[in-house]
Amino acid sequence: MVAVVGVLAIAALVVGLVAAGKEKVLSEDSPEGVVQGFLRAVQAGDYKKAYDYFGSKLKTNCAYERFLEQRPGGQIEEMQATLAGTKTFDGQAEVKIVVTQFRTSGPFFAPFDSPANSYPQTYILGQEDGKWRFASMPWPLYWCPGPEPVKPAL
Repeated sequence: MVAVVGVLAIAALVVGLVAAGKEKVLSEDSPEGVVQGFLRAVQAGDYKKAYDYFGSKLKTNCAYERFLEQRPGGQIEEMQATLAGTKTFDGQAEVKIVVTQFRTSGPFFAPFDSPANSYPQTYILGQEDGKWRFASMPWPLYWCPGPEPVKPAL
């Protein structure tokens, strides 16, 4: 009987940890939800949806075709993002996350390196037509080349 209770207690703990680890989908009416939606779209390879989170000024400075040239290749799949906090002010928002990158191998993996590395990232968003949109280039992108220069006709 004690063994059965012990097994049930361990099973309940495992179920509780798995349930607690599930990602909560946030509303895209919030700055946090936009950041989450963007990261999920990039992770899924849905770059059109990811680009749709850009504000109009950012889209003017970074055409979709140029955005595609800068999209991250594979790096976001081995990462986890945790919301660290949000500040809103005058129609703008600053969303901070902690990114944890997981590694399973590498030249310095054991015994010198940790299997996880965490670092902060900050997103700046603004409201456009009642929706939160990125006002600056969002991680994991750092820059976008400007529009292709117009070549003079000869």
